[in-house]
Amino acid sequence: MDPTVSVEQDMVMLEGTTNLPDGSLVSFELDHEEDLNVFDNAKIEVEDGSFYHEVDISGYPAGQVLIQSFILLNDLPEDDALYDGIFMKDYVFVGEDVSEDLEHDRKTLYYDLVTYEKEEVIPPFEAVTYAGSGDDFFPIEKPDGIFILRIDGNSASRHFAVRGFDDAGNATKLFVNTTDSYSGTVLDLEVHTSYLEVSAAGDWEIVIDDLAAASIMDESYQGHGDDVLLYLGSSGVASITGNSAERHFAVKAYHSGGRDLLVNTTDNYAGTVRVDSSSFIFEITGTGDWEIVME
Repeated sequence: MDPTVSVEQDMVMLEGTTNLPDGSLVSFELDHEEDLNVFDNAKIEVEDGSFYHEVDISGYPAGQVLIQSFILLNDLPEDDALYDGIFMKDYVFVGEDVSEDLEHDRKTLYYDLVTYEKEEVIPPFEAVTYAGSGDDFFPIEKPDGIFILRIDGNSASRHFAVRGFDDAGNATKLFVNTTDSYSGTVLDLEVHTSYLEVSAAGDWEIVIDDLAAASIMDESYQGHGDDVLLYLGSSGVASITGNSAERHFAVKAYHSGGRDLLVNTTDNYAGTVRVDSSSFIFEITGTGDWEIVME
């Protein structure tokens, strides 16, 4: 017997080769150590000296899974000479997993046990949309970590503001405060926000989503207005242009050591700035077109 048990993406696979006769059956059992109601079993027929079987354990809960493979004497073909040979002791099974005393234990010829620790799989956060008209105050559903807010509103160009509050009623962040028609993405890095307060004169929509859903910047990115970018590179220099309308324009970079304010101006801007090479989030505040090129 030469069996191999492997696990790939929640698929448990047993495969191997043997010189047992075709038609012999290899038993395969999976048992969840903590939940006895979760199990699978099968008998795999040997064909041309090999066997293969797979079991999907994606529905198993987290915890240790016992993976057993074994051969029982009565799972050998009864019409094969090998079956009788075992009783007559003229056939020898060898290997560390073979039953130690076939003379007294003639039921199990071979046994192997492998344990696998199935980790808890946290499903990805599904974006949540809140829509309304005029002023509102409401609790939000949010991911466990850093998240983004995609906000649209104020088509009539009146005053429009979106402010966050924590569970204790303390203000966390003023996400939007404008008299312009607004469409942008903003960041909640501290993740204390549990409520949103909207001040508006018209319709608005706010989508809460995981940071992983933010726009991706590799070597460069062109954008408009407020946005949040996930940076995949490691460059230490960025060329930034934007703010042709000479409104407020700011670019922040978040990295393993904290945050850097790369640009903060009300002038038309074009410049090259140093960026911490561990930066992974860029937060842009602006009202017009802009571009970031990593060099």
